[in-house]
Amino acid sequence: MKSELDGLESPRSILARRTEAMKALTTSLIRNLSSRSGVAATVHTLLANVLILGLNVLTGIITARILGPGGRGEQAAIILWPQFLAYTLTLGLPSALLYNLKRYPDQASRLFSAALLLATFMGGVATVVGVLFIPYWLPDGYSPAVVRFAQLCMLISPVALLGVVLTAALQAREEFTLYNAARYLQPLLTLLALVLLAATHHLTPFTAALSYLLPGVPVLLWLVARLWKLYRPNWQGVSPAFRRLTSYGLRSYGPTLQGHWPISSTACWWWAF
Repeated sequence: MKSELDGLESPRSILARRTEAMKALTTSLIRNLSSRSGVAATVHTLLANVLILGLNVLTGIITARILGPGGRGEQAAIILWPQFLAYTLTLGLPSALLYNLKRYPDQASRLFSAALLLATFMGGVATVVGVLFIPYWLPDGYSPAVVRFAQLCMLISPVALLGVVLTAALQAREEFTLYNAARYLQPLLTLLALVLLAATHHLTPFTAALSYLLPGVPVLLWLVARLWKLYRPNWQGVSPAFRRLTSYGLRSYGPTLQGHWPISSTACWWWAF
């Protein structure tokens, strides 16, 4: 009888064994998700997409309940053009940078430098185009104040274009954790700003628009600081890098642009009606 009892595990030892097994499983899961494997990247991106979707739903609920249909339409009309024109004028630069960084890793510094210059220039072009043509593009139902504020917000176009290009540079280095963080940080900051404005009764179509656009600035500065250390830009001899980026970018421009059309077209339908 005693030998039979000795062969049985006590509840405490069973609990300890199961706890150790759970710790090992958790450690293995964290290690796999922290790696740069394809599975880890897929899981990170999936979780980021779910988080971004949830954040967008929350921001939409806040603005819809407080601003109403009219205020929502004015906010959408303001934030549409900086993003729409910036994405339209990428000229395939993000995909070109990703492709060339993978194919010519020894030229990474010059490619990154050329991409920064091209993105800044095209962002400036988007700003000028928006400032000049927004008064003609916005329907007559919008007040002069909305039109002027939409023109002012075109200054954010270079930030939007640079952000897309820099996230491509992160993808090239397989920095998927940082890549996804850059994607969800902006809607997270937008949500925090909207909650603060709503709590202090300062949420208007104009402040709501700034809540959507301005969070891109600190995210961009963070990306620049991170990638500057990784790529160490070299501004000399960038002409071949310019040619490589523009050649591939123009060929891939159509598919790249289609990837951004759903966001822009949704906003466009929102304010048009």
